[in-house]
Amino acid sequence: MSTDLIEKIAAYLQEREAPVAATDLAERFLKIGRIHPHMAENLVATLLRPHRQFVCASDGLWTLAQPDFSFILAKIYPESCSMFRLHSLHLSTYCDGVFSRDAQFRFDYAVAALRRTVHSIRDYIGEHPILFDGFGNQRSNFAWLLAQTGDWGARPVLSLVKIARKLFAGRSFSSSEDLSALLLGTFQVGEPGVEFENYKAQALAIFALLREAEITTLASLRQFVQSRFMPDFSRFAFDVDDIANISNSPGVYIMRDAAENVIYVGKAKNLRRRLQSYFHAGDGAEAKLLAIWQRLDTISVIETGSELEALLLEYDLIRAHEPPINRQYGVHDRHPYRGERYSRIILLRAADENRVQIVLLNPAGRLKMVQVARRAADVRALRADIREVFQRPESDPAQRAKIEIAMSWLAQNSDHVSSIDLRRVTSVAEIVRLLQAHVAAFDPHARLVVY
Repeated sequence: MSTDLIEKIAAYLQEREAPVAATDLAERFLKIGRIHPHMAENLVATLLRPHRQFVCASDGLWTLAQPDFSFILAKIYPESCSMFRLHSLHLSTYCDGVFSRDAQFRFDYAVAALRRTVHSIRDYIGEHPILFDGFGNQRSNFAWLLAQTGDWGARPVLSLVKIARKLFAGRSFSSSEDLSALLLGTFQVGEPGVEFENYKAQALAIFALLREAEITTLASLRQFVQSRFMPDFSRFAFDVDDIANISNSPGVYIMRDAAENVIYVGKAKNLRRRLQSYFHAGDGAEAKLLAIWQRLDTISVIETGSELEALLLEYDLIRAHEPPINRQYGVHDRHPYRGERYSRIILLRAADENRVQIVLLNPAGRLKMVQVARRAADVRALRADIREVFQRPESDPAQRAKIEIAMSWLAQNSDHVSSIDLRRVTSVAEIVRLLQAHVAAFDPHARLVVY
Protein backbone atom coordinates (compact mmCIF):
# COMPACT_ATOMS: atom_id res chain seq x y z
CA MET A 1 0.00 0.00 0.00
CA SER A 2 1.38 3.42 -0.97
CA THR A 3 2.63 5.27 2.10
CA ASP A 4 2.08 8.58 0.26
CA LEU A 5 -1.59 7.73 -0.30
CA ILE A 6 -2.14 6.83 3.36
CA GLU A 7 -0.42 10.05 4.45
CA LYS A 8 -2.55 12.14 2.06
CA ILE A 9 -5.76 10.59 3.41
CA ALA A 10 -4.61 11.19 6.99
CA ALA A 11 -3.81 14.84 6.19
CA TYR A 12 -7.22 15.29 4.54
CA LEU A 13 -9.08 13.83 7.52
CA GLN A 14 -6.99 15.99 9.85
CA GLU A 15 -8.24 19.11 8.04
CA ARG A 16 -11.89 18.08 8.19
CA GLU A 17 -13.92 18.85 11.31
CA ALA A 18 -16.35 15.94 10.80
CA PRO A 19 -16.07 12.29 9.66
CA VAL A 20 -15.89 11.75 5.89
CA ALA A 21 -18.00 9.35 3.82
CA ALA A 22 -16.31 6.40 2.14
CA THR A 23 -17.72 7.55 -1.22
CA ASP A 24 -15.92 10.88 -0.80
CA LEU A 25 -12.61 9.13 -0.06
CA ALA A 26 -13.04 6.71 -2.96
CA GLU A 27 -13.73 9.53 -5.42
CA ARG A 28 -11.01 11.84 -4.10
CA PHE A 29 -8.15 9.39 -3.56
CA LEU A 30 -9.01 6.25 -5.56
CA LYS A 31 -10.31 8.30 -8.49
CA ILE A 32 -13.52 6.25 -8.73
CA GLY A 33 -16.52 8.37 -9.63
CA ARG A 34 -20.19 7.56 -9.06
CA ILE A 35 -19.34 4.50 -6.97
CA HIS A 36 -22.05 2.59 -5.10
CA PRO A 37 -21.85 3.40 -1.35
CA HIS A 38 -21.55 -0.27 -0.31
CA MET A 39 -18.68 -0.87 -2.73
CA ALA A 40 -16.99 2.34 -1.56
CA GLU A 41 -17.26 1.20 2.06
CA ASN A 42 -15.64 -2.16 1.24
CA LEU A 43 -12.79 -0.61 -0.78
CA VAL A 44 -12.01 2.10 1.77
CA ALA A 45 -12.21 -0.40 4.66
CA THR A 46 -9.72 -2.69 2.88
CA LEU A 47 -7.41 0.29 2.38
CA LEU A 48 -7.62 1.94 5.80
CA ARG A 49 -8.43 -0.68 8.44
CA PRO A 50 -4.88 -2.11 8.56
CA HIS A 51 -3.70 1.34 9.70
CA ARG A 52 -4.47 2.13 13.33
CA GLN A 53 -4.78 5.90 12.84
CA PHE A 54 -8.10 5.49 10.97
CA VAL A 55 -11.48 4.72 12.53
CA CYS A 56 -14.79 3.96 10.83
CA ALA A 57 -17.13 6.05 13.00
CA SER A 58 -20.52 4.91 11.68
CA ASP A 59 -22.33 4.20 8.40
CA GLY A 60 -19.13 4.31 6.35
CA LEU A 61 -17.90 7.62 7.83
CA TRP A 62 -14.16 7.74 8.48
CA THR A 63 -12.08 9.86 10.82
CA LEU A 64 -8.70 9.82 12.53
CA ALA A 65 -8.42 7.81 15.72
CA GLN A 66 -7.78 9.58 18.97
CA PRO A 67 -4.45 8.74 20.62
CA ASP A 68 -4.29 5.64 22.79
CA PHE A 69 -5.44 6.46 26.32
CA SER A 70 -2.78 8.22 28.34
CA PHE A 71 -1.96 8.25 32.03
CA ILE A 72 0.40 9.74 34.51
CA LEU A 73 2.05 6.79 36.22
CA ALA A 74 2.71 7.76 39.84
CA LYS A 75 4.55 6.17 42.76
CA ILE A 76 5.20 7.69 46.19
CA TYR A 77 8.15 6.48 48.29
CA PRO A 78 7.82 5.06 50.81
CA GLU A 79 4.46 3.63 49.73
CA SER A 80 3.22 3.26 53.33
CA CYS A 81 3.98 6.12 55.71
CA SER A 82 2.50 9.15 57.43
CA MET A 83 1.98 12.29 55.38
CA PHE A 84 4.97 14.08 56.95
CA ARG A 85 7.41 11.27 56.14
CA LEU A 86 7.05 11.28 52.35
CA HIS A 87 10.41 11.10 50.60
CA SER A 88 9.72 11.45 46.87
CA LEU A 89 7.16 11.17 44.11
CA HIS A 90 8.09 9.58 40.76
CA LEU A 91 6.00 10.36 37.67
CA SER A 92 6.05 9.24 34.04
CA THR A 93 3.67 9.96 31.15
CA TYR A 94 2.23 6.98 29.26
CA CYS A 95 0.84 7.59 25.76
CA ASP A 96 0.65 5.50 22.59
CA GLY A 97 2.37 2.54 24.21
CA VAL A 98 5.48 4.29 25.53
CA PHE A 99 6.61 6.22 28.60
CA SER A 100 8.17 9.67 28.43
CA ARG A 101 8.87 12.77 30.55
CA ASP A 102 10.07 10.93 33.65
CA ALA A 103 10.12 13.27 36.65
CA GLN A 104 11.05 13.01 40.31
CA PHE A 105 9.95 15.37 43.09
CA ARG A 106 11.55 15.37 46.54
CA PHE A 107 9.67 16.84 49.47
CA ASP A 108 10.82 19.71 51.68
CA TYR A 109 8.23 20.37 54.39
CA ALA A 110 8.95 24.07 54.71
CA VAL A 111 5.59 25.59 53.76
CA ALA A 112 6.80 27.69 50.82
CA ALA A 113 8.98 24.89 49.43
CA LEU A 114 6.19 22.31 49.69
CA ARG A 115 3.72 24.58 47.92
CA ARG A 116 6.21 25.18 45.07
CA THR A 117 6.72 21.42 44.71
CA VAL A 118 2.98 20.70 44.65
CA HIS A 119 2.41 23.43 42.05
CA SER A 120 5.09 21.80 39.88
CA ILE A 121 3.40 18.42 40.29
CA ARG A 122 0.07 19.90 39.24
CA ASP A 123 1.64 21.53 36.19
CA TYR A 124 3.18 18.21 35.19
CA ILE A 125 -0.04 16.20 35.54
CA GLY A 126 -2.35 18.67 33.83
CA GLU A 127 -5.64 17.01 32.80
CA HIS A 128 -4.33 13.44 32.65
CA PRO A 129 -5.77 10.63 34.77
CA ILE A 130 -3.37 9.25 37.38
CA LEU A 131 -2.43 5.61 37.88
CA PHE A 132 -0.95 4.36 41.17
CA ASP A 133 0.00 0.74 41.74
CA GLY A 134 -2.57 0.57 44.56
CA PHE A 135 -0.34 -0.57 47.42
CA GLY A 136 0.16 1.24 50.73
CA ASN A 137 -1.52 4.58 51.38
CA GLN A 138 -0.12 6.46 48.37
CA ARG A 139 -3.48 7.73 47.14
CA SER A 140 -4.48 9.28 50.47
CA ASN A 141 -1.03 10.88 50.83
CA PHE A 142 -1.28 12.17 47.26
CA ALA A 143 -4.70 13.73 48.01
CA TRP A 144 -3.19 15.40 51.10
CA LEU A 145 -0.35 16.82 48.97
CA LEU A 146 -2.71 18.34 46.43
CA ALA A 147 -4.82 19.85 49.19
CA GLN A 148 -1.82 22.02 50.18
CA THR A 149 -2.57 24.33 47.27
CA GLY A 150 -6.38 24.32 47.42
CA ASP A 151 -9.08 22.33 45.67
CA TRP A 152 -7.94 20.76 42.42
CA GLY A 153 -11.25 19.38 41.24
CA ALA A 154 -12.00 15.78 40.28
CA ARG A 155 -9.20 13.90 38.56
CA PRO A 156 -9.56 10.20 37.69
CA VAL A 157 -7.24 8.18 39.92
CA LEU A 158 -6.94 4.48 39.10
CA SER A 159 -5.19 1.52 40.67
CA LEU A 160 -3.03 -0.94 38.72
CA VAL A 161 -3.71 -3.73 41.21
CA LYS A 162 -7.49 -3.30 40.83
CA ILE A 163 -7.13 -3.64 37.07
CA ALA A 164 -4.97 -6.74 37.57
CA ARG A 165 -7.56 -8.30 39.90
CA LYS A 166 -10.20 -7.90 37.20
CA LEU A 167 -7.92 -9.37 34.52
CA PHE A 168 -6.85 -12.27 36.74
CA ALA A 169 -10.08 -13.14 38.53
CA GLY A 170 -9.52 -15.04 41.75
CA ARG A 171 -5.91 -13.95 42.13
CA SER A 172 -4.78 -12.03 45.21
CA PHE A 173 -1.93 -9.49 45.19
CA SER A 174 -0.75 -8.24 48.56
CA SER A 175 2.32 -6.38 47.32
CA SER A 176 4.03 -4.99 44.27
CA GLU A 177 6.35 -8.00 44.42
CA ASP A 178 3.36 -10.36 44.00
CA LEU A 179 2.07 -8.45 40.98
CA SER A 180 5.51 -8.21 39.40
CA ALA A 181 6.13 -11.94 39.88
CA LEU A 182 2.97 -12.73 37.91
CA LEU A 183 3.44 -10.18 35.13
CA LEU A 184 7.21 -10.19 34.73
CA GLY A 185 8.45 -13.28 36.54
CA THR A 186 10.76 -11.14 38.67
CA PHE A 187 10.96 -8.03 40.86
CA GLN A 188 13.79 -5.50 40.94
CA VAL A 189 14.66 -4.39 44.45
CA GLY A 190 16.78 -1.29 44.94
CA GLU A 191 16.60 2.47 44.99
CA PRO A 192 13.21 4.09 44.25
CA GLY A 193 14.31 4.80 40.67
CA VAL A 194 15.02 1.11 40.06
CA GLU A 195 11.70 0.01 41.55
CA PHE A 196 9.88 2.68 39.51
CA GLU A 197 11.31 1.20 36.31
CA ASN A 198 9.93 -2.16 37.44
CA TYR A 199 6.54 -0.52 38.04
CA LYS A 200 6.59 0.91 34.50
CA ALA A 201 7.26 -2.59 33.13
CA GLN A 202 4.29 -3.92 35.12
CA ALA A 203 2.07 -1.18 33.70
CA LEU A 204 3.16 -1.97 30.12
CA ALA A 205 2.28 -5.63 30.68
CA ILE A 206 -1.17 -4.67 32.00
CA PHE A 207 -1.78 -2.24 29.11
CA ALA A 208 -0.92 -5.02 26.63
CA LEU A 209 -3.53 -7.28 28.23
CA LEU A 210 -6.09 -4.46 28.12
CA ARG A 211 -5.44 -3.88 24.39
CA GLU A 212 -5.85 -7.62 23.81
CA ALA A 213 -9.27 -7.35 25.48
CA GLU A 214 -10.02 -4.26 23.30
CA ILE A 215 -10.11 -1.98 26.35
CA THR A 216 -8.47 1.06 24.81
CA THR A 217 -10.30 4.07 26.23
CA LEU A 218 -10.50 5.53 29.72
CA ALA A 219 -14.29 5.04 29.69
CA SER A 220 -14.04 1.34 28.80
CA LEU A 221 -11.29 0.84 31.39
CA ARG A 222 -13.32 2.43 34.18
CA GLN A 223 -16.34 0.38 33.13
CA PHE A 224 -14.23 -2.79 33.22
CA VAL A 225 -12.82 -2.03 36.67
CA GLN A 226 -16.11 -0.89 38.19
CA SER A 227 -18.32 -3.68 36.80
CA ARG A 228 -20.00 -5.68 39.55
CA PHE A 229 -22.08 -8.26 37.72
CA MET A 230 -22.47 -10.16 34.45
CA PRO A 231 -25.39 -10.20 32.01
CA ASP A 232 -28.24 -12.67 32.44
CA PHE A 233 -26.84 -15.87 30.97
CA SER A 234 -30.32 -17.43 30.68
CA ARG A 235 -30.70 -15.59 27.36
CA PHE A 236 -27.69 -17.47 25.92
CA ALA A 237 -27.26 -21.11 24.91
CA PHE A 238 -24.17 -21.32 27.15
CA ASP A 239 -23.23 -20.36 30.69
CA VAL A 240 -20.27 -18.86 32.53
CA ASP A 241 -18.71 -22.30 33.04
CA ASP A 242 -18.68 -22.92 29.29
CA ILE A 243 -16.69 -19.71 28.83
CA ALA A 244 -14.30 -20.69 31.63
CA ASN A 245 -13.62 -24.02 29.89
CA ILE A 246 -12.62 -22.47 26.56
CA SER A 247 -8.98 -22.94 25.57
CA ASN A 248 -6.47 -20.19 26.34
CA SER A 249 -4.83 -20.64 22.93
CA PRO A 250 -4.94 -18.07 20.11
CA GLY A 251 -7.88 -18.33 17.78
CA VAL A 252 -11.05 -16.92 16.29
CA TYR A 253 -14.48 -16.80 17.90
CA ILE A 254 -17.76 -16.71 15.98
CA MET A 255 -20.92 -15.34 17.60
CA ARG A 256 -24.32 -16.36 16.23
CA ASP A 257 -27.92 -15.42 16.96
CA ALA A 258 -30.78 -17.86 17.61
CA ALA A 259 -31.30 -18.27 13.84
CA GLU A 260 -27.62 -19.29 13.52
CA ASN A 261 -26.74 -16.12 11.63
CA VAL A 262 -23.19 -14.92 12.25
CA ILE A 263 -23.44 -11.57 14.05
CA TYR A 264 -19.80 -11.01 15.04
CA VAL A 265 -16.35 -12.48 14.39
CA GLY A 266 -13.27 -11.68 16.46
CA LYS A 267 -9.73 -12.91 17.07
CA ALA A 268 -7.77 -13.34 20.27
CA LYS A 269 -4.30 -14.16 21.53
CA ASN A 270 -6.05 -15.90 24.42
CA LEU A 271 -9.56 -17.09 23.58
CA ARG A 272 -10.70 -17.68 27.16
CA ARG A 273 -9.54 -14.30 28.46
CA ARG A 274 -10.94 -12.43 25.47
CA LEU A 275 -14.38 -14.05 25.69
CA GLN A 276 -14.55 -13.58 29.45
CA SER A 277 -14.02 -9.85 28.87
CA TYR A 278 -17.37 -9.69 27.03
CA PHE A 279 -19.19 -10.49 30.26
CA HIS A 280 -17.49 -8.11 32.70
CA ALA A 281 -19.63 -5.00 32.19
CA GLY A 282 -22.54 -3.57 34.14
CA ASP A 283 -25.23 -1.03 33.30
CA GLY A 284 -22.75 1.22 31.51
CA ALA A 285 -21.84 -1.28 28.80
CA GLU A 286 -20.60 0.23 25.54
CA ALA A 287 -22.82 0.18 22.45
CA LYS A 288 -21.01 -2.69 20.73
CA LEU A 289 -21.24 -4.89 23.82
CA LEU A 290 -24.93 -4.14 24.24
CA ALA A 291 -25.55 -5.01 20.59
CA ILE A 292 -23.79 -8.35 21.09
CA TRP A 293 -25.71 -9.17 24.28
CA GLN A 294 -29.05 -8.38 22.65
CA ARG A 295 -28.51 -10.75 19.72
CA LEU A 296 -26.08 -13.40 20.99
CA ASP A 297 -27.16 -17.06 21.29
CA THR A 298 -24.09 -19.26 20.70
CA ILE A 299 -20.30 -18.91 20.49
CA SER A 300 -18.00 -21.24 18.61
CA VAL A 301 -14.20 -21.05 18.51
CA ILE A 302 -11.49 -22.11 16.08
CA GLU A 303 -8.12 -22.60 17.76
CA THR A 304 -5.02 -21.48 15.88
CA GLY A 305 -1.33 -21.84 16.54
CA SER A 306 -0.55 -18.12 16.41
CA GLU A 307 -2.09 -14.67 16.50
CA LEU A 308 -1.20 -14.06 12.85
CA GLU A 309 -3.10 -17.17 11.76
CA ALA A 310 -6.05 -15.91 13.82
CA LEU A 311 -5.87 -12.45 12.23
CA LEU A 312 -5.91 -13.84 8.69
CA LEU A 313 -8.68 -16.32 9.48
CA GLU A 314 -10.71 -13.54 11.10
CA TYR A 315 -10.37 -11.46 7.91
CA ASP A 316 -11.54 -14.37 5.73
CA LEU A 317 -14.54 -15.09 7.98
CA ILE A 318 -15.62 -11.44 8.10
CA ARG A 319 -15.49 -11.24 4.30
CA ALA A 320 -17.42 -14.50 3.98
CA HIS A 321 -20.18 -13.72 6.49
CA GLU A 322 -20.28 -9.89 6.62
CA PRO A 323 -21.40 -9.91 10.28
CA PRO A 324 -23.59 -6.88 11.04
CA ILE A 325 -21.82 -5.91 14.28
CA ASN A 326 -18.39 -6.05 12.60
CA ARG A 327 -19.69 -3.70 9.91
CA GLN A 328 -21.22 -1.31 12.44
CA TYR A 329 -18.23 -0.92 14.76
CA GLY A 330 -14.56 -0.41 13.89
CA VAL A 331 -12.74 -3.44 15.30
CA HIS A 332 -9.36 -3.46 13.55
CA ASP A 333 -6.55 -1.53 15.23
CA ARG A 334 -3.32 -2.09 13.30
CA HIS A 335 0.20 -0.77 13.59
CA PRO A 336 1.50 0.29 10.15
CA TYR A 337 4.64 -1.53 9.06
CA ARG A 338 7.38 0.97 8.31
CA GLY A 339 10.28 -1.41 7.78
CA GLU A 340 11.66 -2.78 4.54
CA ARG A 341 9.15 -4.82 2.55
CA TYR A 342 10.62 -7.96 1.00
CA SER A 343 9.61 -11.53 0.23
CA ARG A 344 9.96 -13.94 3.12
CA ILE A 345 8.62 -17.17 4.56
CA ILE A 346 7.32 -17.05 8.13
CA LEU A 347 7.33 -20.19 10.26
CA LEU A 348 4.75 -20.34 13.05
CA ARG A 349 3.41 -22.74 15.62
CA ALA A 350 0.36 -24.70 14.38
CA ALA A 351 -2.58 -25.73 16.55
CA ASP A 352 -1.42 -29.32 15.96
CA GLU A 353 2.00 -29.54 17.62
CA ASN A 354 3.12 -32.10 15.01
CA ARG A 355 2.71 -29.58 12.22
CA VAL A 356 4.18 -26.21 11.24
CA GLN A 357 2.26 -23.20 9.92
CA ILE A 358 4.02 -21.66 6.91
CA VAL A 359 3.19 -18.19 5.58
CA LEU A 360 4.48 -17.48 2.07
CA LEU A 361 4.58 -13.68 1.94
CA ASN A 362 5.32 -11.57 -1.12
CA PRO A 363 4.50 -7.89 -0.35
CA ALA A 364 4.23 -7.24 -4.09
CA GLY A 365 0.91 -9.01 -4.26
CA ARG A 366 0.53 -12.52 -2.84
CA LEU A 367 0.17 -14.30 0.50
CA LYS A 368 -0.57 -17.94 1.12
CA MET A 369 -0.77 -19.83 4.41
CA VAL A 370 -0.35 -23.61 4.54
CA GLN A 371 0.27 -26.22 7.22
CA VAL A 372 2.73 -29.05 6.77
CA ALA A 373 3.92 -31.98 8.82
CA ARG A 374 7.61 -32.10 9.52
CA ARG A 375 8.25 -34.47 6.64
CA ALA A 376 10.32 -33.52 3.63
CA ALA A 377 7.61 -34.77 1.27
CA ASP A 378 5.13 -32.23 2.59
CA VAL A 379 7.55 -29.39 1.92
CA ARG A 380 8.33 -30.61 -1.61
CA ALA A 381 4.58 -30.51 -2.32
CA LEU A 382 4.70 -26.73 -1.86
CA ARG A 383 6.60 -26.13 -5.10
CA ALA A 384 3.48 -24.96 -6.94
CA ASP A 385 2.50 -22.64 -4.07
CA ILE A 386 6.01 -21.17 -3.97
CA ARG A 387 5.96 -20.47 -7.72
CA GLU A 388 2.51 -18.90 -7.47
CA VAL A 389 3.43 -16.57 -4.61
CA PHE A 390 7.00 -15.58 -5.44
CA GLN A 391 7.35 -15.99 -9.21
CA ARG A 392 3.86 -15.29 -10.62
CA PRO A 393 2.12 -12.92 -8.19
CA GLU A 394 -1.24 -11.53 -9.31
CA SER A 395 -2.88 -8.32 -8.13
CA ASP A 396 -5.86 -9.10 -5.87
CA PRO A 397 -7.51 -6.60 -3.45
CA ALA A 398 -8.28 -9.35 -0.92
CA GLN A 399 -4.67 -10.53 -1.06
CA ARG A 400 -3.40 -6.96 -0.61
CA ALA A 401 -5.53 -6.53 2.50
CA LYS A 402 -4.18 -9.78 4.01
CA ILE A 403 -0.63 -8.73 3.16
CA GLU A 404 -1.13 -5.48 5.06
CA ILE A 405 -2.53 -7.42 8.03
CA ALA A 406 0.57 -9.65 8.01
CA MET A 407 2.92 -6.69 7.65
CA SER A 408 1.14 -4.88 10.49
CA TRP A 409 1.55 -7.96 12.69
CA LEU A 410 5.24 -8.11 11.77
CA ALA A 411 5.62 -4.48 12.87
CA GLN A 412 4.97 -5.65 16.44
CA ASN A 413 6.37 -9.20 16.35
CA SER A 414 9.36 -9.27 13.99
CA ASP A 415 11.78 -9.48 16.93
CA HIS A 416 10.58 -12.94 17.92
CA VAL A 417 9.28 -14.60 14.76
CA SER A 418 11.16 -17.23 12.74
CA SER A 419 11.49 -16.39 9.06
CA ILE A 420 13.46 -17.05 5.90
CA ASP A 421 14.61 -13.93 4.02
CA LEU A 422 14.28 -14.56 0.28
CA ARG A 423 16.03 -11.46 -1.05
CA ARG A 424 19.09 -13.52 -2.04
CA VAL A 425 17.23 -16.70 -2.97
CA THR A 426 16.22 -16.95 -6.62
CA SER A 427 15.23 -20.55 -7.35
CA VAL A 428 12.28 -22.64 -6.19
CA ALA A 429 14.66 -25.53 -5.52
CA GLU A 430 16.70 -23.43 -3.09
CA ILE A 431 13.56 -22.25 -1.26
CA VAL A 432 12.39 -25.86 -0.92
CA ARG A 433 15.82 -26.92 0.39
CA LEU A 434 15.77 -24.18 3.03
CA LEU A 435 12.24 -25.06 4.06
CA GLN A 436 13.02 -28.75 4.37
CA ALA A 437 15.90 -28.00 6.71
CA HIS A 438 14.11 -25.51 8.92
CA VAL A 439 10.66 -27.11 9.09
CA ALA A 440 12.19 -30.33 10.40
CA ALA A 441 14.11 -28.43 13.11
CA PHE A 442 11.43 -25.82 13.85
CA ASP A 443 11.22 -24.79 17.52
CA PRO A 444 8.21 -22.52 18.27
CA HIS A 445 9.95 -21.23 21.40
CA ALA A 446 13.10 -20.02 19.60
CA ARG A 447 13.59 -17.32 16.98
CA LEU A 448 15.38 -18.24 13.78
CA VAL A 449 16.11 -15.79 10.97
CA VAL A 450 17.72 -17.14 7.79
CA TYR A 451 19.28 -14.60 5.42
